[in-house]
This record gives sequence, C-alpha cells and structure tokens, in this order.
Amino acid sequence: MGINKEAASVNLLPGPVPLSATVRAALAGPERSHREPAFQIDLERLRDDLCGLAGFRRDAGRGGADVQVLTGTGTAANDAVAGQLSLRPGPGLVLSNGEFGERLIDHAERWRLDHAVCRQPWGAPFDQNEVTNAALAAEARWIWAVHGETSTGGLNDLRMLKAVAAKTDAALAIDAISSLGATPVDLSGVSWATSVSGKSLRAPPGLAFVFHARPLASPGRLPRALDLGWYAACDGVPFTLSSSLVAATAAALDEVEAPQRFAEVAALSNRLVAGIRTAGLVPFAREPWLPGVVTIVVPPPHTNEDWIEALATAGVRVNRSGYLRERSLMQFAVFGRATAADVDRLAGLLRRFAGGG
Repeated sequence: MGINKEAASVNLLPGPVPLSATVRAALAGPERSHREPAFQIDLERLRDDLCGLAGFRRDAGRGGADVQVLTGTGTAANDAVAGQLSLRPGPGLVLSNGEFGERLIDHAERWRLDHAVCRQPWGAPFDQNEVTNAALAAEARWIWAVHGETSTGGLNDLRMLKAVAAKTDAALAIDAISSLGATPVDLSGVSWATSVSGKSLRAPPGLAFVFHARPLASPGRLPRALDLGWYAACDGVPFTLSSSLVAATAAALDEVEAPQRFAEVAALSNRLVAGIRTAGLVPFAREPWLPGVVTIVVPPPHTNEDWIEALATAGVRVNRSGYLRERSLMQFAVFGRATAADVDRLAGLLRRFAGGG
C-alpha cells in the first residue's frame, strides 16, 4: 500500500487509552493502605462521582443503592453480576447483538443460570415487542443486556430496555462498560450495571465497578472476590485495592465535564463516519451508534490483517481482537484522546487503502 510510517502515533484502541498528565500524576502518587482514612476518603469520592455520572442516586450507609469497586476487568464485574443473578429465583433472559452480548450468554452458561436468549444479527437493534415477547415467554425474572456494544459500534436503547423490564416485572442488568463516560447514561431503574476504569472513563485499566439498586445479601456461597454483599457489608473495602488506581480514576472523572465531554465524543464520531464514507465505507452497525466507536467491514479482496498492518506502519494503532478478524471487521475508538486531526488522518489512510493506493 506504499505507506511510510509517520512520526506521531495515534491510539484508536478501545483500551488502554492514553492518560492525561493529571491522571498520570495521580497514578504516580503516594501508595496508601486500603485501611487508611485518607484512602477511604478517596474511595468515597470516587463512588460518589461514579454514581453522579451514571444518574444513580447513592444510598450510602443504608445498604441500598451504591457502586462497589473491585480489582479486575469488565469480565470480573459481569461475573459479580452473574453471582447476584444466581441468587434470584426463576429464569432470566440474555440479549445479544454482538460479541459482548455473546459474552453475557457465556457468563450465564458458566454460572449455570436458568435463562433464555434473545438474539439479533450483529449490529442490528432490538425490537421492543420482540424483547417483551421473549421475556414473557421465558417468564423472565431478570433481563441482562449490553448498552454500548463495542464490537459493532451499536448503542442499544436503554430506555426501551427499562420499559420492557418494567412491563414484564423483571430486574434489569446492564453492561455499560464502554458507554459510561462516552455518552449520557441514566442507570435509574436498573438493578445492576457494570463499568470499568479504562475505556471511555480514560483512566488506567484495573478497576471494575458494579452498581446495584438494592441492598445486597451475602449468603456465603459466592466466591469471596465476587460477593457484592460482602463488599457492601465491609463498607466497600473487603480486600486490597490499589490506591494509585483509585486516585487516577478519580482524577480522570474530574476531567469528564459532562455534557461537554459527550458532545466532543459525538462530534468526533460523526466526523469519523463522514470521513469513512468518503472512502466508500459505511458503519457496520445500524443506528443508533455508540458514540466513540465506529466499526466497519473491510471490503474484499483486503483482509482485516492487511489494513491493521498498513495502519500500524502509518503509526495508527487499532484493535486486533480475534472476533473482529473472524468477521473481517475493523474497529476505531475515539473516546480516548483522539483529535479531529487524528480522525482526518485515519480517513485519508482509509481512502488510500480502499482505492488500492
């Protein structure tokens, strides 16, 4: 493709994302024990800020609505939710229209949860009547779905999912791992939700967040590290947490400045969509799209590997996940610290690739 490597590197990964100088400084700050009062203050501020960003009214001190902070990834957070679902009587319904919906199904299967599945093709939105009918047919006591489906760049309708859960009297669990921090997220009316410190929150990876709307029991039969009731009973710190990660994530949340942040991410996404269209390409997912992530199909005879390596040679880093390679998809994430110049540079490269240059 005749691309010469350019000096500046562009990070269009969904994670890890580049860190600001302020976040790096917080990460390099003094280490504290998770039992120290100063750490407790930092953790409480982080939990307050997370709930504020998610439209989640915190009921700290009463054992009610709150967010628990775990060491781990989004997989750990979703395993903790699966543990909570395992304590509920009755079957559930898992929704999937992309890779991360499929992973929720895998969580349900590994935890041996009684559940039905409602699938749409990758990138296709859910129909409210279809989801309602599936929940009623399954007699679902809970519904589990992804909000921002990172694999396809699609944004599932959270308001619709809340309406279905209310109509069918089912508890709603939401994976908001890529959407929280990239677009407005209102978790009011959601029983459980997950997110992480990396990705669109623009902090280092390593912390997992689980929001819960009700008091949590700790029946003693869940793995200790995933027992959210144990976290709640211990004021949120039953095990070691990295003070550096807590401080860095708190600093990253200070930089969100919603709704300005959401408008910036949406504008970058729209600019990217316009740019890829000039190359004769289109977003893979049907609207609505997840702000900050655009996925495309690589047109034959090119392959996912061809374009990834060409972009790497040009100094642009993109996701190399196998689920994208298997479907000849490419994903560009701009909810990190991408700029309009980065987006334009990518669009120019795609035009050259698609034109055979």
